[in-house]
Amino acid sequence: MLSKGKIEITVINPMKASEEIFLAKVNQNDIVGELGIFDNAPRSASAKATAPTTFLEITTAGHFDLFEKNNKIGMVTLRNQGTILASRLRSTDIELRNSLLWIGRQSGPPEE
Repeated sequence: MLSKGKIEITVINPMKASEEIFLAKVNQNDIVGELGIFDNAPRSASAKATAPTTFLEITTAGHFDLFEKNNKIGMVTLRNQGTILASRLRSTDIELRNSLLWIGRQSGPPEE
């Protein structure tokens, strides 16, 4: 969780490696890196501080230890993380759909 500051989330443009693509701004009290709780896959993006920043880090082991000690806290935490993940996935779906629609308009109607 970002307890103070601001960060930008970016990815490298696969078509032009010297270029970053901006994905999102993360503000105070937002979470970042939440996918790491559920898998050990490499990070899908990079985070760069744009202001003096302080994080509250909770490791995967720390998460699950807390859940085992207090099931109610674990349930609320997982529900909140699920809500955040669902919201971010819906936003990504909308952006992808809009991009595909824009590309379709550029190339004209499909041939039959």
